[in-house]
Amino acid sequence: MKTFLSRGVLALAAVLLAMGVRCWAQESQAKPEASKAAVARGGPDPMVMTLRDCVTYALENNLDIAISRIAPQIRTHEIVGAKSTFDPTFFANATYARRTSESISRQQVVGGQFQQVPKSDVKSSTYSTGLRQKLITGATAELAATQTRSDNRAYHGSRTILNPSYDTDLKLSITQPLLRDAWPTYNRSDIRIRNNNRAISQYQFRTTVINTIGTVQTRYWNLVRALEDLRVRQQSLIRAEKFLESTRVRYNAGTVAKTDVTEAEAEVAARVEGVIRAQSTVKTREDELKRVMNLADGQLLSDISITPADKPSFEVKVVDRDECIVRAMQNRPDLLELKLAIENQQIQVDMARNQLLPKLDAVGSYNWNALGRGPRNSVSKLGEPEWIDPDFNDKSIGLTLEIPIGNQRAKSNHNVARLEVTDATLRLNNRELQVNVEVRDAVRQIETNTERVKATQKARELAAERLSAEEKKLDAGKSTVLEVLRAQE
Repeated sequence: MKTFLSRGVLALAAVLLAMGVRCWAQESQAKPEASKAAVARGGPDPMVMTLRDCVTYALENNLDIAISRIAPQIRTHEIVGAKSTFDPTFFANATYARRTSESISRQQVVGGQFQQVPKSDVKSSTYSTGLRQKLITGATAELAATQTRSDNRAYHGSRTILNPSYDTDLKLSITQPLLRDAWPTYNRSDIRIRNNNRAISQYQFRTTVINTIGTVQTRYWNLVRALEDLRVRQQSLIRAEKFLESTRVRYNAGTVAKTDVTEAEAEVAARVEGVIRAQSTVKTREDELKRVMNLADGQLLSDISITPADKPSFEVKVVDRDECIVRAMQNRPDLLELKLAIENQQIQVDMARNQLLPKLDAVGSYNWNALGRGPRNSVSKLGEPEWIDPDFNDKSIGLTLEIPIGNQRAKSNHNVARLEVTDATLRLNNRELQVNVEVRDAVRQIETNTERVKATQKARELAAERLSAEEKKLDAGKSTVLEVLRAQE
């Protein structure tokens, strides 16, 4: 009869646990080793475990928890990947080229005489290296150093033309979006979504832990009930066997009929069958508890029997329904998860709205250059005072504009994102309504089962009085064996 209240308590516990109750494991960190040692000892002896022991063992070994624990780690690495968009990139390349062509003039005057002008044969080698990085504003900055060696065979031996020549450039360029793809809010969107996804996975892990604790509690008390039911049926069998013996004595004395003995024997057989079924139920409840605890030898469930050390107790508690509903709305992990999903969808809307804008970029560059007869000579000139002279520098600034005609893809993505926000909001509203109903139902079960326990306690007292009265009436010859058997039930 105590199980009537237990069911209601468990129903509310499953709801209240989901309101953000701290994991039981934090309160039980001193016991994990003890519970592990108890499990590891093996052998045919039953393992006595409290409810706390079972919960602690499940938190350490349950496979659903182990699986859910991986997701937040994956989401953390995804955040690192999203931030890598702003990592600097080193680049380098080398190019060799050769170009031959006819000269503009076929002859030239040298020392008062006409000479044939050789064809142009230019060999060039270009080496460049630098760093490129995307900034949080959406800008792309690049600093590159380039050196080109040019050798024209037409000018070999010339004293007036620098050949071969080494041209060295140091260039800083920046491209800053002004509309589409611009500014930190847009460029941090992916990181914000990844952070929310990690929080969602943590809420999902928390939900798994809460559900596992609730399942352990339910299955622990189911095992307690099955064992109690087995004990009651065994006692009932003993009473039936004793009653059968006393009925046989009465039959031999001629005070009861043969049919009374037959009825008593049939009742013993029925109660034996009840004991067998109760024993099977105990094993089933044990396996269910072992499954959620992952109490296994390799791939198989352990054959160790579990003996619950805790017994159910009846205590009347007054539960404030409205307070429970408020706490559930504030702390239920599944609701918090849905709220983050809405936030993610709103970020997607903002990103899609940004893509509706034209692409307008500001571009600018500054290039320091130097020319020399050798690679070192060319590079060293960049350090000379005259390198800052405008004659040896290139500067540019400008705007680039792109406007998609129609822009149907961006408009479609924006409409989809807005509908997904509406969908996520409706899902949250639906879940909040469901949580409200769950809490109300759980509180109602507690109140109902409290009254059922009180009624059952009274019924048990009256049943005991009835059995005693029927046995006395049978001794006085005023009742039948069938009535006594009915009273025993």
